[in-house]
Amino acid sequence: MTDQREQGILRTARVSWLTRPPHGHAQVSVGSRAFTALPLSFAAEEAEPQVTTPGELLAAAVSGALTLMLGWILERAGTPARELTVRPA
Repeated sequence: MTDQREQGILRTARVSWLTRPPHGHAQVSVGSRAFTALPLSFAAEEAEPQVTTPGELLAAAVSGALTLMLGWILERAGTPARELTVRPA
């Protein structure tokens, strides 16, 4: 297996806390620039519109990995999926 650095696909992320950690807000960005910096908050109270949380980001990452693995399993079994959707609860 080839090292990811040799293929140029090493993935990075950055969290910049902007005000009074762990209160206030941070920004999350990724090295691939797949999206612009996302506002991040640890606030456990009411959800803020257009502000994500670590739990939401984790749920998205795990869902993406599970969907990818399920796609590989279905393809290897000879029944490739046309579309897969995962909604974590």
